[in-house]
Amino acid sequence: MTNILLNYYNFDGSWTQGKLKKYIKGRVLILPLAFREWEINDDDSWQKIYGEGGEKYENILSPFLSYGIERKNIRWINYFREQDVVARYYRNDPDGLTHVACAVYVQLCRYYGKHRKLGLIESLFGSSARLPYTMFASAV
Repeated sequence: MTNILLNYYNFDGSWTQGKLKKYIKGRVLILPLAFREWEINDDDSWQKIYGEGGEKYENILSPFLSYGIERKNIRWINYFREQDVVARYYRNDPDGLTHVACAVYVQLCRYYGKHRKLGLIESLFGSSARLPYTMFASAV
């Protein structure tokens, strides 16, 4: 089994130059991990975005079809319906999932360091500040 974390749907473009062809073959399991929590918070809202006919469905599916994967060999995991499958994936390969998640974090940090004014942490949470007082001074 090969695990690939993709964050765009354009991996069938000329920029890949066939680099993924040897990995994307046979059967595919799609597990959307990064979804808009304010918009997707239950099965119905998940279906509107990722379900058949949903907003993102064809965009996510089409690159796999261009690699010759048949629709019948593509399975989607709906987090709201199949939490046990997600849990089993983590239980069976926690190191693999941890490795992928950490690698994505490192790449995001590198990207923000090169292409943004602020780093990833500062972009998400703001810059750190020194406080002019000792925290919990009354306890000292």
